[in-house]
Amino acid sequence: MTPDGTANPNIAARLAERAALHPERTAIVEYAGGRARRVTFGGLAERVEALSAGMQRAGIGAGD
Repeated sequence: MTPDGTANPNIAARLAERAALHPERTAIVEYAGGRARRVTFGGLAERVEALSAGMQRAGIGAGD
């Protein structure tokens, strides 16, 4: 939610909100080879931030 209580349509903002509120909650469950791998909102936010930083360092920006 945005500060005024409306839903934020930006997926990156929504992820940041969920990670801040519930970093330990499961965001993604991947099943492969009969095993489940879980990624928390906090872990997902860290991965997204690292990927974003790497893209920025490579000169990739909005609209590319």
